[in-house]
Amino acid sequence: MKIEKVKCNLCGQDNFKILFKDTPPGRIVQCKNCGLVYANPRKTKALIEKIVTKKEEPREVEKKWLPEYIREKKWIQRNFDVRLKLLLKFAPKRGKLLDIGSHLGFFLELALRRGFDVVGLEPSEMAVEYAIKKLGIETKIGTLDSIKFPQDHFDVVTLFHTIEHLPDPSKIVYQINQIIRPGGILVIETPNIKNVWVKIFRRKWRQFLPNHFYFFSRETLSKLLEKNGFKVLDTRTIGKSLSLDLLAIRIEEHVSRTLGFVLRKIFKFLFLDKLAITLNLGDIIIVHAKKVRSI
Repeated sequence: MKIEKVKCNLCGQDNFKILFKDTPPGRIVQCKNCGLVYANPRKTKALIEKIVTKKEEPREVEKKWLPEYIREKKWIQRNFDVRLKLLLKFAPKRGKLLDIGSHLGFFLELALRRGFDVVGLEPSEMAVEYAIKKLGIETKIGTLDSIKFPQDHFDVVTLFHTIEHLPDPSKIVYQINQIIRPGGILVIETPNIKNVWVKIFRRKWRQFLPNHFYFFSRETLSKLLEKNGFKVLDTRTIGKSLSLDLLAIRIEEHVSRTLGFVLRKIFKFLFLDKLAITLNLGDIIIVHAKKVRSI
């Protein structure tokens, strides 16, 4: 696998301290100048772009995750409903909404019902196919590098667990500034590096995933947004609802295979696997920001 050394994506400096030497995405460092935490060295930009666009992932591999998301649709949309209600506090007039990394279109389906004029942007061909054929959601396949939108076109742009996967977060926020109208709202949800679980689990923190490359805090995400013409209106941690079956799967993946396996069997035996639990561990943040200047 090809890797490359990178400078800080936020301030451009190459002066860092090592936080963790061996994690799934690689060595984790923190910029001494601005505080941004990121993987360095990491997979090359070209390889990340292939990962983002699913070009390295055969269609049969994609099929493995599709049933899980569809099975969890009820709970995923419950989570998105919470986020949509929060969004309406900052964008009560609705308008044109672009969801970047829209996946199967579950969020856009809800936003459409609430009166938004929606469009999704998603690199996975299988996810786009599902969103269009099953949900009737307008979705374009690609990224902001391949799909061009008119300047000052959208009232709202959302990124739910997308920015941490990208090779150049500063670039995408700059691109969003071009296509969102003055006063428009940008929503970013992403892992929060400044939390107690990093101190407890260290290199085994659940968000140190192979294809996560940037780990923001409230402070560094605010700096990124302000640098690119946005004013932060609200930042908070946010939780999610998930079925007990999926909770057991996550425990199996990130804590203990044996414990997760046993819990799955117990939940299924007691007919509890389809019940849901809501958790807010404090390691996910959601930010609402307003475009205050064009760049």
